[in-house]
Amino acid sequence: MAKVEIKPYTCIPPVNEHQFQTLVTNYLDEFYSDLIFFAIPNGAKLPSRTNKKGVRVCREGNKLKKEGMKKGVSDYFIAHPVMTENGFLHGLFIEFKFDKNKPQKEQIEFIARAKNVGYVSVVVYNNEEIANERGAIDPLHYFKVLLRSYLESEIRPDKKVQILN
Repeated sequence: MAKVEIKPYTCIPPVNEHQFQTLVTNYLDEFYSDLIFFAIPNGAKLPSRTNKKGVRVCREGNKLKKEGMKKGVSDYFIAHPVMTENGFLHGLFIEFKFDKNKPQKEQIEFIARAKNVGYVSVVVYNNEEIANERGAIDPLHYFKVLLRSYLESEIRPDKKVQILN
């Protein structure tokens, strides 16, 4: 398979996970618009109120749970199957983490379950300390390396290179 080039991208470093994920979406829209990819909103920051009994109530969250929202599901999915020497990989789930955030128990469980049924499932951390070839900070460096590796079918489900840091 031909090598996939890491496309250059100039952007302001993100200050939170939302901005980080937005940069990824903009990068994919600009350079990989032929891929099928989408965010998986999990409602983590939905507005809520506390009722008279002191219980937190979130109407939108309850609605989303009834529609199938699950705890721990990754933030992003790239629906691009690849064939490797070890078999077929159905797609790529990505959990984004910013700053010192770590995956929660439910997220770790989801990653393991997705891997067990033929998906690549990874955690990608922001990386402000990584500079590109011009010395500029490239907050998408790890994401670009992951994407290139996946598209070139270099990721193997049996290797422990799935969590990038």
